[in-house]
Amino acid sequence: MLDNKKYKLIDTDGMRLLPKEFDIQRLLHNKVNNCLRVDDAITYWNEFLNHYKNKIDISLLKKIYVYDLIRVFSWLTLVSNDLTRIDRERQKKEFELYKESILEENHSKILKKM
Repeated sequence: MLDNKKYKLIDTDGMRLLPKEFDIQRLLHNKVNNCLRVDDAITYWNEFLNHYKNKIDISLLKKIYVYDLIRVFSWLTLVSNDLTRIDRERQKKEFELYKESILEENHSKILKKM
């Protein structure tokens, strides 16, 4: 969007009114799930924190992160066991990868760094 001769990004993903910590935790959560080494996600987090430490509520970020772990785990449990889903095999693979990231304590390591 162009506003007063300045471009502004409008994030329409989900179209929700939530605190900025929600989007931040999604980025971090996705980074943990998609990186090959948890150290890469920790480096990403440290760099992010160096820039935005005083602009975010870390306590709220932790809570949202934990709630989202539960939400995603619950969702993947449901969809990977739904025999009517066409994409069930893909969902089962996603679920296994997600369980692996939890069992390897990648998310716990990030939460401890917070």
